[in-house]
Amino acid sequence: MTIYDIKASAFNDLDTPMSFLTTKGFDPNICVPVSVQQFGAFHFSGARGKWFVQTPPATVIKADVNAFKNGEHSITLSIQDDAWIEATTKSLIEALKLAHPHMEQSEIPVEQVVQRCYIPNFKKLEIRSKYKAKRTKVLQYVNMYNGDNEITGKCNIGPGSVVSCSILFTLSETKHEEGHIDTGFKCGFGAGIRVHTLDGLPDAIKRPWDWSSVNFDSLTMPMYNSVRVKTPAMQVSAVGINSVQVESKSDFKDAMNQFHAAAGADAWDEKILTSAKRSIATGDVAVATVVPRRNNQRIEWTTESIHTSRKKRRRTSDSAAGD
Repeated sequence: MTIYDIKASAFNDLDTPMSFLTTKGFDPNICVPVSVQQFGAFHFSGARGKWFVQTPPATVIKADVNAFKNGEHSITLSIQDDAWIEATTKSLIEALKLAHPHMEQSEIPVEQVVQRCYIPNFKKLEIRSKYKAKRTKVLQYVNMYNGDNEITGKCNIGPGSVVSCSILFTLSETKHEEGHIDTGFKCGFGAGIRVHTLDGLPDAIKRPWDWSSVNFDSLTMPMYNSVRVKTPAMQVSAVGINSVQVESKSDFKDAMNQFHAAAGADAWDEKILTSAKRSIATGDVAVATVVPRRNNQRIEWTTESIHTSRKKRRRTSDSAAGD
């Protein structure tokens, strides 16, 4: 038997055995657990290790992750994917059935235990994990990713962010003195959090206007839904209805044309759309923060903010003043 035969016979029970290297523990497919172990609560394993369930992209209602306050990491998500909720609920029922022979309630029909079991509210899902184990001072972070990049400790998740969380479900039985037993699933953090978009706005790109972080297909920046650009001082050459025509220095004009070319759009026409109520006059000097919007083959730049000032006039000489 060759070494290749040995490898084939030893590992033929694993589907994509190296998948963790690419998925990092995140798998969009909802699978059922295949085994259970009891360490106080019941812990479940899947075909390739710990049983993790990944949420669909969900909006953050509130979060306290990697801030190390109150003894635990926590996040609350608004999930609107009914198909995911139904599939995950069915998986939890299968997990309970797997644990049933080992439960305090093993003599009770499993259907009755299922009816009494607490299933998390997936529409408003709360995930919690302690960040410090007993008898240790080591703080455990929740891993965070954006695409293939790990961003643990580099960003704060706030309300309005869109994320996908890896959940580790555990099943517990709590026996009361009168003999009643509470049964329910708890949601802890599994492989971590995938951050799709953050709340708020990205930092404005300033001189020298490096566009390397811009996604030119969507006109967005990593983890944000927009791009913001800070202009240098530009002279207003004409004022239209909700727009101004400007004259900019060559370095900024060249940078903007590079942006348009990379986006497959027409060259910049040096027009900025504005809804500013303040008076803007020809000859003013303007500095703005602008946001791009695609309009077919054109990219239009809309002001998020704009500040103008009157261009200073040159003082005439004393002799000219005396004439």
